[in-house]
Amino acid sequence: MKSQKLLLFVALNLSAASAFAGGFQINEHGARQTGMVGTFVATADDPSAVFYNPAGLVNVKGKQISLGTTLVTYDSQFAGKAPSPGFGTSASAKTGFFFPSTFYYTHQLNENSTLGLGFFNPFGLGNAWDEDGYLGRYRLREVDLKSFYINPSYAFRAGDHLSIGVGLDIIWAQFKLEKEIALAIDPNTTQVVNVGTTLLEGNSDLTLGWNAGILANFENVRFGLSYRHEVTNEVNDKDATFDLTSMDLTNPFAPIAFDRLKNQKFDSELTFPSTLTLGLAYQFTEKVYAEVDWSWVGWSSFDKLEFRFENSDLNQTIPEDYKDVWNIRLGVEWKAHEKFDVRYGYLYDRSPVPDGTVSPLLPGSDRHNFSVGLGWHINENMDLDISDMLVLFDDRDTNGQSHDNIDGEYRTRINLVGLSFTYKF
Repeated sequence: MKSQKLLLFVALNLSAASAFAGGFQINEHGARQTGMVGTFVATADDPSAVFYNPAGLVNVKGKQISLGTTLVTYDSQFAGKAPSPGFGTSASAKTGFFFPSTFYYTHQLNENSTLGLGFFNPFGLGNAWDEDGYLGRYRLREVDLKSFYINPSYAFRAGDHLSIGVGLDIIWAQFKLEKEIALAIDPNTTQVVNVGTTLLEGNSDLTLGWNAGILANFENVRFGLSYRHEVTNEVNDKDATFDLTSMDLTNPFAPIAFDRLKNQKFDSELTFPSTLTLGLAYQFTEKVYAEVDWSWVGWSSFDKLEFRFENSDLNQTIPEDYKDVWNIRLGVEWKAHEKFDVRYGYLYDRSPVPDGTVSPLLPGSDRHNFSVGLGWHINENMDLDISDMLVLFDDRDTNGQSHDNIDGEYRTRINLVGLSFTYKF
């Protein structure tokens, strides 16, 4: 019977209100770079070149190690509209704190070649909504996704002005998604029947990817190109746990829930998209240089999510229909003192999410990032960098097209505070 069909919204399109470039991509992998909104593909002259452009490693002298982290905080609000859940409905996400972190090590073999090793989290998110009256709780109560990349790299000079770098990505991900479970609308009460919660969690299988970069270096001008290839993370034989302890046992739908919603295993996949970035850096004076970067992200590879359970009645295919997008950023560094550098930046970033798949998981929209940063050259061997970046999202309206029947407007703001320390041997 249609009224007894389980409506399990067990989606894993793991993205949330985040400061990250469209979708669930993270581009903050060093406080120096975040102070310039991530413009570094053409500069690439410190250990973070492992991530931004491995070709730049040939300009990193001796042996260096760099450690960093970024405190990410966000605020997201939802206001409902017609047709569902209707005007007057509102909700707020819990205040979140996240710490994507980095580790880099570089070893110059000779004047023409350098090895590098990086550890970073280029995709991830966290989000939680807990208003009991919010229909989005059947889509998401809480989500946490962490990606882990180990990236050994090698760079060499291919000429007086040209260097090339390549890297191997060793990747795995951890995820957790909790949501409430609803049965179909009870025809007697016209109310959604809440039967409990479900928790999906586990690790993806280990997978491999690659990245590469080119850097052309002239007297006052640098050109950089960096590419990281998409990967698909396989999620196999992981745990789906159903908690039905809050269900009213007198409800006529209770037998259906107990029969179908049993703890079991599930399989899925999650794709991290390709990214291509072009950069131009120009040294205006001895103390001032600027860089402009343009990036393309192949989000169209994230077109759907499929979930396959031991009980095939629970299987689900969720359309995402992301589109490829681009962003552009400008960063400036001013050597204000022999000990201190001051940095500024602006980024315009387009959202890959169409109106129909905007949801509590990803209330994404076009955004404007503004950043400032300070670099302290403690001595010849030690540098300390701090940064702050504010991310202002355009208000995002589903325009009545939500696939989840959660129509309304999302308002989101993010702040990121970065800290990095570099030691030169």
